[in-house]
Amino acid sequence: KLWPNLPVAVGATGTLFLLCLQKDTKDISPVGVLLCCILPATTMTLFWMRRLPEDPDRATLVTNLFLEIWAASIVLRLMITGQESLSASSYSDFASLTSIGTLWV
Repeated sequence: KLWPNLPVAVGATGTLFLLCLQKDTKDISPVGVLLCCILPATTMTLFWMRRLPEDPDRATLVTNLFLEIWAASIVLRLMITGQESLSASSYSDFASLTSIGTLWV
């Protein structure tokens, strides 16, 4: 099914838009990623999940939602700690995937 690909396409479009706006593609701002990629993709995932009870094929969108929440948590951590670039990611970001996954289950 195509359901999981639709929010990814929205996020990819936001990424291309963000890259067009950035002068230096090596330092992409976390705020830009949140506003241009993660939030639009999450919004579209939630929009398409509205009909999940009537169309069980949309259950694959739950995985998208999980990964979008994880990506948003990484970006929010970078914003709170004052990091200016996504290159400041650390091992704690990958540990947070395990933590969020454990809570999700």
